[in-house]
Amino acid sequence: MTSTPVTSTPSNLRVTGSTSGSLTIGWDGPATARYDVLRSGQWIAQVTGTVFTDIGLLPNTPYLYSVSAGGVTTPVLTATLGSAPTTASPPPSTGTSTPTGPPPAAPPANLRVTATTSSTISLAWDGPPTADYEVLRSGIRIATVTGAAFTDVGLFANTPYLYSIRANGVTTAQITATIG
Repeated sequence: MTSTPVTSTPSNLRVTGSTSGSLTIGWDGPATARYDVLRSGQWIAQVTGTVFTDIGLLPNTPYLYSVSAGGVTTPVLTATLGSAPTTASPPPSTGTSTPTGPPPAAPPANLRVTATTSSTISLAWDGPPTADYEVLRSGIRIATVTGAAFTDVGLFANTPYLYSIRANGVTTAQITATIG
């Protein structure tokens, strides 16, 4: 009896984690399928499962990933190692405490494109739904939102847009999204 390999079309390519020298990407599809991982259009690995960690990476360097299986290749995801969390010293205690705004957000993670139209790109990430996050396009803050989703409007087709999310001094790895 021969077994038939599981094939699938991968989707929802996203960064699921990073360290100072590695990026972990994940995607949707059967966990038992084999997938080809490409960096800058070049094959770098074949994996069984829906997660891959690329090691030995340099900071401030964009890496372009895609995943292929079943004759379908995901849209390209551009990822750059995120900045390390920064810790500030607390101010001296005065013996009283006054709330100054919403509670700090958990570090955002797993930034991904959830939908596109002819002029919009919708993003989502993991984090508390009541926290405040800064949405960055090409490193420039374009919005501050409460919740773990955002839709950028008024965009142009065939133009790459580079996004990241920031909260608590932590910035997610960057992703690039292009409409049509």
